[in-house]
Amino acid sequence: VFLGMIDPLEGGIALMFAAVIYLIAFWAYGQMPSKLLWIPFVSAVAIGMATLGIAIANLEFSQQPEGLPAPVIFGLWAYRLAVAATLVGAVTTLIKSLRTKR
Repeated sequence: VFLGMIDPLEGGIALMFAAVIYLIAFWAYGQMPSKLLWIPFVSAVAIGMATLGIAIANLEFSQQPEGLPAPVIFGLWAYRLAVAATLVGAVTTLIKSLRTKR
């Protein structure tokens, strides 16, 4: 799951499904998500959308294989870091919720 989520296009879709599942779980539990979970998530979605927007704006249809523009590469790595922070927040939230149940 982690390796699939670090791609802004496919991973962004997986991240959105995970958000829906988490929102349903938090709604059923009657609790709001912690800042450790929703701030990195919103950051990851915003960075992923911006990166895809920059990539689409710089899209060129040429036969020559060229490297990605620097802003796209930077955006990809920033997105990956935000997803990693989101996953850490999700695991932390899970551990806290399991400890509270006991």
